[in-house]
Amino acid sequence: MPNTGTEHIHPEALEELQSIVESVKQGYFEEIYEEYEVNSFYEVLFLEVYHMILDRVNVK
Repeated sequence: MPNTGTEHIHPEALEELQSIVESVKQGYFEEIYEEYEVNSFYEVLFLEVYHMILDRVNVK
């Protein structure tokens, strides 16, 4: 049997990974997203500036 590099992976984790790979091959996947609860306009502005910094947006 060829060495696949998966010998150290827990069998249940390997099964889950194979299930995910099959789902992606079929075109189905879940998207990871962030959700925020904001209570003020200041918090909205903060999040916008924060994401601009993360995305390295240049402001002229």
